[in-house]
Amino acid sequence: MGYYNGKPNTSFLPNLSHLGFPNYNDNSQNDFNSYLSSCKAGSLERIFYPTGGYTEFEYELHSFDDLVLHSNMNNYTPLITSGGGLRVKSTKSFSSSGNLFKQVDYEYYNGKVIFKKRLARQITGVKSVQSVGLNTPSVNVYKYNTTLIEANLSNGNLGKTFIDEMDDYIGYDRVVIKEHGNMENIGKTEKEFVNVPYNLIFPYQKLSFRPSFYRDRDYIPNGTLKSEKVYNSVNQLKEEKQFYYSLRTSNIQRYGVNFSFFAQTYFFMPHTTSTGDQEFIHPRFLLTSYPIFANTYLLSQENSTQYLPSGNKELKTYYSYNSNNIPTGKTINDANGSTIYNESTNMMSTTDLINKNILDLPSSTSISENGSVKKHFNYVYQEVNTVTLPSTIEELPGGNPDPSKKINTFYDLYDDKSNLIQFHRENDIYTSVIWGYNKTLIVAKIENAQYSQIQSSLIQAVQSASDTGTEAQLQIALDNLRNSLPDAMVTTYTHKPLVGISCITDSKGDKIMYYYDTNNRLEYVKDKDGNILNEYEYHYRPQN
Repeated sequence: MGYYNGKPNTSFLPNLSHLGFPNYNDNSQNDFNSYLSSCKAGSLERIFYPTGGYTEFEYELHSFDDLVLHSNMNNYTPLITSGGGLRVKSTKSFSSSGNLFKQVDYEYYNGKVIFKKRLARQITGVKSVQSVGLNTPSVNVYKYNTTLIEANLSNGNLGKTFIDEMDDYIGYDRVVIKEHGNMENIGKTEKEFVNVPYNLIFPYQKLSFRPSFYRDRDYIPNGTLKSEKVYNSVNQLKEEKQFYYSLRTSNIQRYGVNFSFFAQTYFFMPHTTSTGDQEFIHPRFLLTSYPIFANTYLLSQENSTQYLPSGNKELKTYYSYNSNNIPTGKTINDANGSTIYNESTNMMSTTDLINKNILDLPSSTSISENGSVKKHFNYVYQEVNTVTLPSTIEELPGGNPDPSKKINTFYDLYDDKSNLIQFHRENDIYTSVIWGYNKTLIVAKIENAQYSQIQSSLIQAVQSASDTGTEAQLQIALDNLRNSLPDAMVTTYTHKPLVGISCITDSKGDKIMYYYDTNNRLEYVKDKDGNILNEYEYHYRPQN
């Protein structure tokens, strides 16, 4: 039925003069049109920031092609309509002193109603019947050959049982975003989207008032980005991108059944009785079947062009996927079609992993630049606490298969949370890791020591202090750990959970401290002597 629009409507009965039938007096002055002032009720107007600055939102009604379904959808002149809810017209950002420093304007083009409506229709030659009373003899029954006006009272669409986008909406072919800073034009970005109304099934069948909709299985969903153009402050095109997609559809053939209430229909019969016009509301229910399938659209190609003073720079990037729709490759070609970058990955496909639905573990990755292999990795896995985790990563520098050139990294131990706690490179030192804060954050990295060489009581003391103690208690526990390992290089970390790191102590015992403001933003970084290494200031107004 819609929301309150500020008009004194007395019922849900439609105003036929608004639906294309001005000659019928249905005794209704109802007005169900959209009005901006009422549509804005309950909408977000302003966001205040801790600094005192704020952002304001300005809205406007949607504008779109004709809401009504026409008998020839391929040959008619659209009537641009306003309504259907709100869209953002602009956002304005103000400093703490109330000065406007940034404004973003939005322009929308080629709005479309994705599901066309049949708001009313006229049926002639209808046999209507009037009886004096329920128990009166048939001799008192009167028949009239009359005209029937039928109007839909609900906003739903029968065809939603045939599609996978369940919400009615208005889509746009193109949106332009214009930015202004300190009241000066910064530039604009133009974005184009897939925006295709749904096809019709039997749009004018006699048994059903409303049209049914469907979409072919092979389609890219509405709202998918097609292209993007970036302009500078003097409207010069600086960069543009085009995006292309591949579609994959499931082979599963299944159907579902739906029984639901789908309409309240209003009927108006003019001059059918001696008492005048007749009007009534009739509910309808629907039993339908619908196909069940899944579509996946994948980015397959991206073309980009940068317009530079020295000349245009054109690149084409291609993406590849395996049968499980997992990314397996990326290739970048220059304007001449020569490959300047290539990355390819093979995925593990053992029976055990497939049964566990683990499909995204790489078995090898190769990276090439300008036709020369720069890096190649092979991966080996192990089962730890029922979780599949890396055990070895084999690196072949330059892709050279010579065993003497290989660099093997071994992941030796994991804790009960599947956190890595010991690793080493072949013929190199061991590195151990201690996790604190309920085993969510690293508190110590110990180089040149195996995990088994660290006293368990010291590990427990560090973890206990990080879980429930103060930072001072944690620092004491970490110092005790460092002092117990004179032959190791120990780096320790303390944190402010959900905020950031608070202190790093390197293997020489020198500290770097991190300080945060009342809004938990990084403010200072100081060295062991209290000298400020970095200072951070936060401003909503751009600095000159």
